[in-house]
Amino acid sequence: MSKYKKYLSAILVMCLLVGCTAKPTVIESGAAPSSQKTAESEMQGAQEYLFEAQGMDSIQLTGQEILDGKEVDMSVKIADGIDADFHISRDTPNGTKLYATYKSQAVNLAVNYISPDVFDNDEAIASYIYQIACYDFNKDDQKEVVVAAGNNDDQLSIFIFGVDVESQFIYNPENYILGYKNAYTNEDNEICVPSPSGVKNYKYNMKAQDPEYAKVSGPIKIVADYATQEQLEKYKAAETYTKDEGANSLLILPTETLKDVTVYSIEYDADTDQYNISNALYNIPEITPDAPLILQAFLPDFPSLAVSYTSEAGVEQLCGISESLEDGTIYLFEMGIPKG
Repeated sequence: MSKYKKYLSAILVMCLLVGCTAKPTVIESGAAPSSQKTAESEMQGAQEYLFEAQGMDSIQLTGQEILDGKEVDMSVKIADGIDADFHISRDTPNGTKLYATYKSQAVNLAVNYISPDVFDNDEAIASYIYQIACYDFNKDDQKEVVVAAGNNDDQLSIFIFGVDVESQFIYNPENYILGYKNAYTNEDNEICVPSPSGVKNYKYNMKAQDPEYAKVSGPIKIVADYATQEQLEKYKAAETYTKDEGANSLLILPTETLKDVTVYSIEYDADTDQYNISNALYNIPEITPDAPLILQAFLPDFPSLAVSYTSEAGVEQLCGISESLEDGTIYLFEMGIPKG
């Protein structure tokens, strides 16, 4: 956390918020629909959101609307004594405003911790939709804040923030989730995100180990999960590495061609509260969406494995691999630069 705060201090980073229930005061927005869409609501032309949760407060604009100068605002009671304002519009002379304001202190989330992949040189992408929503995931009477950006087809980025008004920085990243089509919450308030291998359920607050590097490096370029028999049969060209005989097979599926892929063992350092590389286990020159990596390994109750790679853009990333103790799902967390 101290490393992250230093980073925030250096570039004035702050993020989004949590809260209670209050109808937003909007220039233009739609009523948030139920997480379960119905044919009736679709026939009535209900607002379709990138992220949906029962009882959320939400505003959104298309990228084209932003480029055309349209604006939208809402005011939300985040918690008792915490009221925040949110704003989406084009910035001047160029750029995009995704503002979160608390007591006249405004933070533009578009330039703070939001991946540059969802913009075109800081400008909104015409075919994208940009949404800010407030929803209480953990039912503690204080809302978290969701920023969603995507094209409602095959690209979706979800950024989740918590707030601590007693902190110097107030807004804190909680999670960054990639998907394809629209996401929604289920009865357990997990975020259900469509992916190529089906709908994935995420807790709202699975944190990256190194949010400073996560902002610089952009979205993680792999997805990971236990491989199904169908996937094992499908990916005949997959690279395979067996660490533990008899263990389940993990499918490391890249979203693009990745170079210099290395599997590491990692260990936790209690002094720094960080996971560090302890040993390089396996290296392959390249994996692709058609020829991914299948890793046979046991995952203990704490993260013990990581994968590094170089993206098509030449960016190195190191991602820890872990299994959620709550529901057994596999999740990835940004660890930083694998070398140096």
